[in-house]
Amino acid sequence: MPALFPFVRLLAFLAGALLSTGLACGNSESEPATKEKPPTSEKNTSGEQPPKKSKPKLVHFEDTSSGLKRLMRTLRVAIESDDEAKTVSLLRSLRLSDAKLWMKTTFGETLGETLATTYAIQSDEIGVLAALLKEQFKLGRTEIQVERFESSDDLKATGYQRAALNKMLTPTGLYSVRFRSMGGTETFHIWSFVHNNKSFRYVGKLRDTGKKNMVKKRDLSEYRIRDVERISAQK
Repeated sequence: MPALFPFVRLLAFLAGALLSTGLACGNSESEPATKEKPPTSEKNTSGEQPPKKSKPKLVHFEDTSSGLKRLMRTLRVAIESDDEAKTVSLLRSLRLSDAKLWMKTTFGETLGETLATTYAIQSDEIGVLAALLKEQFKLGRTEIQVERFESSDDLKATGYQRAALNKMLTPTGLYSVRFRSMGGTETFHIWSFVHNNKSFRYVGKLRDTGKKNMVKKRDLSEYRIRDVERISAQK
């Protein structure tokens, strides 16, 4: 598993990177996409035995909207209090331990292979969430809303979530997390999450399950199905 940079060292660099990639915007339907490199290892020349690495603590949250909301609140507290160890532990827990197996079991051999390849890149970028979310919290988007989607008929799901639910061979609930400003006038959306092995894992937009629906430079498949008509009518 790739090492995660301490997020406090990434903030200065990522502030510009996030803005340039369009990730740090108010009503975004975006997901983290900035590539993160693991730190360079240093050789031990002292002759002393390096300390044994402790096993990461297991993170368990129940498979409910309130369970994911509790995880996000815990992550928010860790980020805002600069608790690096807690933040890293929670972010690591968001990775699928065996993405290829999960994707193929859920979507079948062919589509699962494609999704697993995409996820291999995305998995290395989960550490960037710390800097991304810290910026959102500074902007006052601290109210957490969690939704679970099990049916492709749910009009509150995004177009890609509907496509993913339709393509599943093993039905699995997809979760959305929105960080809102007080009053809900500004929203930052991160999706999708699934529950696997006693906690939540971030699987992203699963774009390969659907198709882009570009209208006026917007991919309408990234928005709620119920909002597509209204958004496409906007100037």
